[in-house]
Amino acid sequence: MIHRSVSSTVLVTLCLLAIAGGAQADIPKVISYQGRVTDAAGTPVADGSYTMQFRLYDDATTGSQVWESGDVSVATSGGVFSVLLGSSPQPAILLAFDEDYWLAVRFAGVDQSPRQRMASVGYAYMASGLVPGTEVESSLTGPLFTADNTRTSGADADGIWGETHSTGGCGVLGNAAATTGATEGVYGRAHSPNGVGVHGYVSAASGDTKGVYGEVMSSAGSAVHGMAWATTGLCYGGYFETASSSGTGVRGVATASSGETYGVLGRSYSTTDNSRGVYGRSYATEGLTYGVYGLSNSSQGTGVRGSAPATGVYGEATANANVTNGVYALSHSPSGRALYAENTSTGWAGYFVGDVNINGSLTVSEGFFPEPAYDSGWQSGTVDGNVTLTHSLGGSVADYVVDIQHNINGLGVTNRFAGGDDDGSDGWGFFWHSLTTTSIQVHKGSEMYPGEQFRVRIWRY
Repeated sequence: MIHRSVSSTVLVTLCLLAIAGGAQADIPKVISYQGRVTDAAGTPVADGSYTMQFRLYDDATTGSQVWESGDVSVATSGGVFSVLLGSSPQPAILLAFDEDYWLAVRFAGVDQSPRQRMASVGYAYMASGLVPGTEVESSLTGPLFTADNTRTSGADADGIWGETHSTGGCGVLGNAAATTGATEGVYGRAHSPNGVGVHGYVSAASGDTKGVYGEVMSSAGSAVHGMAWATTGLCYGGYFETASSSGTGVRGVATASSGETYGVLGRSYSTTDNSRGVYGRSYATEGLTYGVYGLSNSSQGTGVRGSAPATGVYGEATANANVTNGVYALSHSPSGRALYAENTSTGWAGYFVGDVNINGSLTVSEGFFPEPAYDSGWQSGTVDGNVTLTHSLGGSVADYVVDIQHNINGLGVTNRFAGGDDDGSDGWGFFWHSLTTTSIQVHKGSEMYPGEQFRVRIWRY
């Protein structure tokens, strides 16, 4: 009788095969195993096909069997064979490889001894799903961990999904320890117009909860940086939500005391109406809630900064009762400004449609006078004649304030011989009359010179 044995494994490798459209739990796990079969004298068996069985145990000698291949037809050449353990029609190897396993081989009805311990390469199974407590550390110049969902449609296309049920935990906690450079604690990207780069959700309805919490120590970094690359569709640079009456949809803290720091910086390149650089929403109908709350401890920092071609920051209070604020600004500095607006072009630094209530003093640092609703500019007119000016202000003439000025040759701009609602019987000066909601007439006296001019301005209250 020829005694046959299986030599020590010379190579153990791991291959994870992806099934198109399959879920993570359905990914087959296949181990490529190679060995050599000889007789008792060490002579390889004849080339051909042989039936073998392979089993995995959780102990080196006893223990429990955790997987079996069944009969496998194996071809040898020079005694050497290769087999893919776990490939069809064998049962799939559905093990997490979070503990030690040993391989037992049976050839010609004889179990070979000893069992062979699976090498560490087998534990690369963790690449298909990180086990709890996994910690990764490296000094790479690129991202240590990248999650990129390239699906271009669907509402559930998320780059990273983090969830915690603890009232003091974080769904996703990212920490960038570098104190310089452009660092990100968590960076998420979604190519889908309906996807989310980073989605944070806290199910606790009370306590100090945070859907996503970002903190950076660098004076040039971002606590949370959200960007939506899609130029169409309902896209968000960052979307944050809380159901707690004392929670916060977004809370960004930049602890650097100098430099250009941001509690939260949101940016969107989409040109559609549904695009948001940062979108924060609080569903609670009572309590001190914030859709977006930004805080910066730097004397030069910004709690919330919005930049857009149309509207940098847009605030809306939809409640139709109580005292609501579309945008609420508060400054604790004695020399600070609760709300600061600046227009570097020729437009308005502040523009209000509706009544404006000032509860306190009004200080004007530069020349200020309300703009007239109508300005005729300088007009000449015909001596001893009328000029009709059209203004179309509407409303009631009782709400008009009319000013007329006279530019006299050699005397400059003055109100001499100007003003009054008169029919022009006096030969000197200019007189306005026949005021209506659409026009006004000005008479130039008979004693005036042709080059002398007048100007009419009307304010409406």
